[in-house]
Amino acid sequence: MPDRDRRPSRQRLTRERWEDAALEAIAEEGLSALAIEPLARRLGVSKGSFYWHFDDREALLEAALSRWERRSVARVVDRLADESSPRQRLTELLRSAIEETRHGQLELVFGAAVEHPMIGPCLERVQGRRLALVAELLVALGAGPAVAERHALLVCAAQVGLCHMLRVDPSGRAEALEALVTHLVEALMARRAASPTDRAPAPKKSRS
Repeated sequence: MPDRDRRPSRQRLTRERWEDAALEAIAEEGLSALAIEPLARRLGVSKGSFYWHFDDREALLEAALSRWERRSVARVVDRLADESSPRQRLTELLRSAIEETRHGQLELVFGAAVEHPMIGPCLERVQGRRLALVAELLVALGAGPAVAERHALLVCAAQVGLCHMLRVDPSGRAEALEALVTHLVEALMARRAASPTDRAPAPKKSRS
């Protein structure tokens, strides 16, 4: 490993800047773009700035994945905080994953590298949180837990599919999103009407 230059430098960037640059490069060009020299050129600094913060490429990848995971959770929590109805919260949850282009691109890249020992577990955690959130919102809309879990899987699979499609035709975002949510809620309501046993259990009335 190259020696770390401990002298102050105006060119030395923060650890976060390197992580952001790594995520930007991965979103644009794939995992092959995660290379020290090209990232240094992108940032306009020398490799010494990199080695001030990281030992090697894998250390940067680990840090960038952690940053992406934290942002994935924080972004969704922030967007849902202002919405009161389960339907609107579901819409915002899907919109957060579709409208933010870089996040969607990164998820597609990471999905293609799911066998990587760091990428696979990280992606599993992010998608697991999304599945849990969607299922929770579907229960709030009246679905039973089993139905909510099945529908949540379909919703999340559709979201990933939309990310792929929107790379080709970004103009269809709003229409595709609204169609997805409308279809989901209507299908859920139809299922409830046809199968009352699939509904979430009603809260027990307290005895006066």
